[in-house]
Amino acid sequence: MRIAFLSTPVSPLGNGIGGGVESTIQLLADLFINRGHQVTVFAPEGSVLRHDCVECLSGTLTPSIQTSQSYELVDASSFLFKAISTLLHCENNFDCIVNFSYDFLPLYSTPFFKIPFLHYVSMSHINDKLSAMIQNTIVAFPKRCAMLSEVQRESFNVDSKMVWKLKKGVAVDAFTFQEKARNYFVWSGRISPEKGIEDAISVANALNVPLVVCGKIQDESYWESLKNDKDMSLVDYKGYLAADDYNEVMSHAQALLMTSHRS
Repeated sequence: MRIAFLSTPVSPLGNGIGGGVESTIQLLADLFINRGHQVTVFAPEGSVLRHDCVECLSGTLTPSIQTSQSYELVDASSFLFKAISTLLHCENNFDCIVNFSYDFLPLYSTPFFKIPFLHYVSMSHINDKLSAMIQNTIVAFPKRCAMLSEVQRESFNVDSKMVWKLKKGVAVDAFTFQEKARNYFVWSGRISPEKGIEDAISVANALNVPLVVCGKIQDESYWESLKNDKDMSLVDYKGYLAADDYNEVMSHAQALLMTSHRS
């Protein structure tokens, strides 16, 4: 098959701001390419993946709308607009398109494509207008959208028979098993309110165990508020780590703390 991936418009792939979407695109690109399929990933300028399969497009990036009820329509200078325009012109080169952006425009564009335009919805309901478009797309094009869980599907109030449930995978060979753990917990992800890192800090403080934090600071004001509100003496912020360094941190931890908040 010839498959086109439409990446997140939040940032170039490879710098961590795209969070779990980045790892999902990388894992799926690896999977399909290793099985002999042709994959082209349309992504913002500066994106990097392990395989040479990225078609970088210039254009302004779109701030994530996941924590807001407001929505700003993209214009002709945006990456997402240019990517949709490019895909419309070259769709005959592909058998299907898989959209990974949590955004209005790709969903709206679905009926304008002759080939299947599929959507991997990575988050639960947060924005009313976007959720309405997701619901409309699912009704008009059953089985064109995939979600991660029943809880996520229920947040959009759509029939389970009309969507696919596809859980995320982990490249287990990217992590080295260590028989003896070191004395710390690890928290990994984008640092923004919906990720709930304050809960991990509270756990670390309650148990008096150091907490190693890995990931991009997406919301600077949120991070600064944590410094004012929480005892951060046990927190060791590492930033966004390269693969080898990330493996080292993860493989020696006592536990990985998952604290994401549901909106």
